[in-house]
Amino acid sequence: MFDDTYDKDKKTRNNKILPDSKKIVPGVGPKSIPLKKHPPQSARLDSWQLINRAISLKKEGKFSEALIFLEKAHDIDPHSFHVLSNKAEVLFELKQFEDSLACYAALLEKKPHDTAILTNRAACLLNLGRLDEALKNCNEALKLDPKYAFAYVNKGKILALQGNHKEALSLYEKALSIDQKLDEAYNSKGLSLEMSGNITEAIRCYDKALEINPRNADAYNNKGNCMNILGFYREAIPYFDKSLEIEKTVQAYYNKARSLVHLDEYAEALNHYEKAVEIYPECSEALFDKAQIELRVGLRKDAAGSYQCFLDSSPIGMSEQIEIATQWLQNYNQLVTEGQQHIIQQEAHSTKPASDEIIYTSPAVKKADYVTEKYQVNKVLYDGTFSIYYLVYSEEHKSVYVLKTFQDKFLEDAGVRKQFIECTAILTEIPRHPFIVRSYFMDKISNKPYIATEYVAKGDYNLNSLEGYLLYRPPDLIQSLQWAIQFCYGMEHLLSHGVRCHFNIKPSNILIGQDKTIKINDSAIAGSLLSFTSFRGLMLSYEQGIVGLAFRNIDGNGLGAPCYMSPEQFTNASACDERTDIYSFGIVMYQMASRGQLPFTAQTPRDASDEEAERFWQTLHILQSKSMPPKLTSPLYPFISRCLQKNPNDRYAHFKELREELETLLKSYTGESYLPLDIESIDSLEWTNHGRGLADLEFFDEAMSSFDKALEFDEQNALALRNKANCYFSLRKFEDAIDWYQKANQADPLDPAIWNDKGYCYCIMHQFDEAFECYTNACELDPHFALGWYNKGVCYETIKDYLSAINCYDKVLEINPKHINAWFNKGRSYRRTGIFEKALNCYEKILEIDPLYHESWNDRGICYYSLNDFRSALACFTKALEIQPKFAKASYNKGLTLSNLGLVNQALECYEKALEIDPLYADAWYNKGIIYFNTGRYNDALNCFDKAIKADQLLIDAWFSKAGCLYNLGQFEEALFCYDSIIEINSEYNTKAIYAKGYMLEKLSRLQEARRTFEQVLELDPAHIWAWYRKACVEDKIYDKIASMLSFRRFLSLVPPQHELEISYAKLRIQDLEKQ
Repeated sequence: MFDDTYDKDKKTRNNKILPDSKKIVPGVGPKSIPLKKHPPQSARLDSWQLINRAISLKKEGKFSEALIFLEKAHDIDPHSFHVLSNKAEVLFELKQFEDSLACYAALLEKKPHDTAILTNRAACLLNLGRLDEALKNCNEALKLDPKYAFAYVNKGKILALQGNHKEALSLYEKALSIDQKLDEAYNSKGLSLEMSGNITEAIRCYDKALEINPRNADAYNNKGNCMNILGFYREAIPYFDKSLEIEKTVQAYYNKARSLVHLDEYAEALNHYEKAVEIYPECSEALFDKAQIELRVGLRKDAAGSYQCFLDSSPIGMSEQIEIATQWLQNYNQLVTEGQQHIIQQEAHSTKPASDEIIYTSPAVKKADYVTEKYQVNKVLYDGTFSIYYLVYSEEHKSVYVLKTFQDKFLEDAGVRKQFIECTAILTEIPRHPFIVRSYFMDKISNKPYIATEYVAKGDYNLNSLEGYLLYRPPDLIQSLQWAIQFCYGMEHLLSHGVRCHFNIKPSNILIGQDKTIKINDSAIAGSLLSFTSFRGLMLSYEQGIVGLAFRNIDGNGLGAPCYMSPEQFTNASACDERTDIYSFGIVMYQMASRGQLPFTAQTPRDASDEEAERFWQTLHILQSKSMPPKLTSPLYPFISRCLQKNPNDRYAHFKELREELETLLKSYTGESYLPLDIESIDSLEWTNHGRGLADLEFFDEAMSSFDKALEFDEQNALALRNKANCYFSLRKFEDAIDWYQKANQADPLDPAIWNDKGYCYCIMHQFDEAFECYTNACELDPHFALGWYNKGVCYETIKDYLSAINCYDKVLEINPKHINAWFNKGRSYRRTGIFEKALNCYEKILEIDPLYHESWNDRGICYYSLNDFRSALACFTKALEIQPKFAKASYNKGLTLSNLGLVNQALECYEKALEIDPLYADAWYNKGIIYFNTGRYNDALNCFDKAIKADQLLIDAWFSKAGCLYNLGQFEEALFCYDSIIEINSEYNTKAIYAKGYMLEKLSRLQEARRTFEQVLELDPAHIWAWYRKACVEDKIYDKIASMLSFRRFLSLVPPQHELEISYAKLRIQDLEKQ
């Protein structure tokens, strides 16, 4: 079984823990048992589709959603063991322990001697504080199976909670003697050692747990806590971060907050106490500590609230803290009563620790780290030679901003700093305009000035700048004219409100929003560099092969992007004016008219030397000063030519003059005058963009409020309607999303992007007819809409119509021949239809575009494997792993290939590597088990098949192989259970499983049941040779002579002659029975 899934995200199952850091671990996932009565086949299939969906969601940690599907499955098939067992686990994860307990009670009625169920029930009881009952269940489990390691772990946890760490440790050792790879046993052992004061040994146990399972969030948290105990507070934080990356828990947030307090980082500490309380509002320890820190930094009003919540949480064993909180609140309330509330509030706002004013200057800022008390960093948008931009969220304003500033070395220059602050003051006073990125305010953080500007979210095709459109979606003449006119309007507005010159006009500074209107970015900020006196020479911003902003103050001063600079900008930038910007925009228009080509180019710097920078600068200076651009056939060329005159006096004097001529040209093509946006449209679009920024940062509720505001100004704002639908989609509220897509369609039925989004939602809902209708509409409206064709192809792939999918991907590749995902999906579709040579051609195309595309190497290997060219396959999988060592699928596929080459030990290493990356990789567990099975290591194989089934309960091969192990070990009852589970999963029509069940019943001497089972096989397949043979043997054993003879004769009429032994036996028994 090959792994050819794409972008499949698997997560390990993490058991939730209670706020007191004490945890009981459920045992191995509950087994399933056969039903005595089966519902109709269609209902059973629906039930298993729902269970399968729930299992997928459970693996992704989406337990609430999984529960919805399990409830639906329960309505269809209320007696299903699989529904109950999965529902019990999901309810446990959701901390609904009483409901989980009820499920386990129902499971025990079906299988009262199942050790896993008893162990899991103990977990629920412990979390409900019913320790004696939990202990009883663990003892029952161990009586049934003295080698059930999970039961020892859970029993140890119960004893640890009772303070008996010595006996708990002996139970953990017992568990590890049974299963040395049981990470939870090491974790629990570490916790008991930690509680006993043996910190060093505890850390060793946590390290061992993490070596076995790098996704054990509790082990990271517990190790971090040990570091705290040892006083290594800074060193502890990465362990808490890793724990939180895997699972957001109260303990990790609380323990990290304690580290931060010891490091005097109070603002961050308060943030983490808040996170702990969000998860568990009654976490007494977090509430009390939070109040203490709020007092330390002067936030007395906040402290009052935290102390009150602490007292309301009914804290246990915290009498001293209760006394402190009660006394402080009495004093506080007395102050309020005496009219001192104003003073208290003043203190709360004026006393702030210095550490609140720290901003991260490294580009490696993690998502949602706090910059200050005010802002939350999402990511660094840009970190260049001159400046740095942060995408942030403001809790105070519930808004998304881009915080911009210069790099430290420039702000240390008094002239640049002064000029930047003055420029910021001008920009923030400029009235809003639809074609200008809005500047909201200037803020100082650690005495460093920042300007907060509007965030322009990416639109369709994942683009949000003219630079991107020129690369991937070059505008036609009409679109170019519209954008050029909008740019002129924006520049007129800027220049009429105190801006003398932009200095840095280029496609990357012309942003384009979802509504396809432009916004001028970074207005005049670059001009601050003209005051930079701490440096003499030339400084270039050179990133990813592109030269951006440059500054030179030798023989005059030059400032701008050299490929867009007017001649005067190279020598006397201080004297530049509107006509300078007109020249730069002329180059931008040239690119719009020529599909991105620059009129003047020079070889980019070959290295970082001053000589290469100077060469580049001087070459562009000469070209911009003396050369005219290559002539274009575009109607825009006469306007471009005038913009690019070398003498400023020969250019357009003002953007208004250029705009009026462009508007005349546009009207000659469209017959209509260009109409600027009205105020209501501007308001509506601003709220739409505001909401889109919030949605990009996953603040969906706030985003939808913004879209509602936009719709108040314009109820037919299709963009706001579509974005609100997308929010519901992101929240997986698909029915609500469809409703809002319908509204967006009504507002703008000609927008292909709305049809595409709606189609994708239907595809996710598996409503494929509706999805295809949407994609067809999108592609008819815009035959060059690559995204619509691509998603339509994906939808065809989903229903396994690969040839139709290939046709769609061909359409994508006609539009964009370098669309890697379209090449990949086309190759995968060819591979799945068995056309391997064409698939290999597709993968070759990908590797020409990107030789390091590891997924392509993996799929290429699958093709060679399917062609039985194992050596070539092995080379491909090895290459994929060189590029991406953590590529679990390639490790698995390499193992499968090595197995076929007879290199079993190396194959085993590959499966183990895959499982190290993804411990829930069902196929890897299965194939690892097959190796053990084939070498007679049945117990080891059995363990692997159990792990495979736990990861994927629908993996039929694992159930069959597990049954084979159990049969070889003489455990027929357990093997029978496996076959019953297969029958339940695959309905009554799985004759192989039913036949095997009959054979197990025969081995157990349950002969009448065996006979009925073989008869069931023959009802489904009257020519099943071996069902007739085994039925005859069973009937012989129960002395039904006539029936036995008839069955043997039927067997003899069907059996091929090579089965001599069985034929001889059947003939002999017929003779003997005839004599009786």
